[in-house]
Amino acid sequence: MAPSSLLLALYCAARERPPGSFEERAFALLREPLRFDSAIWGLGLLRKDGSVLPHHVNLNEQPREAVEEWAQLNVADPVASAVMAQPGVPIRFHAPTLFRRWTKPLYKDFPSGQDQD
Repeated sequence: MAPSSLLLALYCAARERPPGSFEERAFALLREPLRFDSAIWGLGLLRKDGSVLPHHVNLNEQPREAVEEWAQLNVADPVASAVMAQPGVPIRFHAPTLFRRWTKPLYKDFPSGQDQD
């Protein structure tokens, strides 16, 4: 699907889908062009300490335990720090590379069990 068609399809889904079903449609539309096996869609409040207070989490092909595992990373999540450094600016990162820089064992172990490229 051409990028402009994809964007229009996302806009259409946002407008026409009932609350709660847009995210699943977005995952379906984005799966092929972005080539992902699973995803987490989350909304929350970014606290001043860099932690995130989640309000809503949609797991796509992820086990429920993924939320618990993420909660262990939450306080010092480098992604949250990057977001706080540039509010309103989208960020792009490669998880194994980003987490490899951290010396905490949990960060080093987190991406090793994932098939992320």
